[in-house]
Amino acid sequence: MYNRALKWLRDNTREGPSFKILLNENATYGFYRNMCGMKRIGLAISAVTVIATGAFSAYQYWRNPSYDFSTFFLILGIAIIHAICLTVAITDAVVKRAADTYAEELYGAAQVVMTNPGFITAVPTPAQPTAIPTVP
Repeated sequence: MYNRALKWLRDNTREGPSFKILLNENATYGFYRNMCGMKRIGLAISAVTVIATGAFSAYQYWRNPSYDFSTFFLILGIAIIHAICLTVAITDAVVKRAADTYAEELYGAAQVVMTNPGFITAVPTPAQPTAIPTVP
């Protein structure tokens, strides 16, 4: 029952000027949640990039002892900065904070919906059980 009510609330607060902050908070929460989920892949890509660039640079040095390693060090620096940013900026605490902020805005949107007579008629009653689609 709670899931159906939340789905109805989310569906009815996606648009309109009253819910722009809610939309932004939802996008922020989704961004951080997705970044947290992809963090290990991002770190792996950084590591593979450093290893591949190191191997390529070693090969180039083997072929030409006067090879300039500046490209390798540039890529190494970018990969390290990328890894630090992912490790420090994307944490479970940041995702939880974004989720809490979104939940607060959703609660505020529920208050708007409850006090707005235009939304009250859309709330399902026992006579209108199909007003909220069922969630599989």
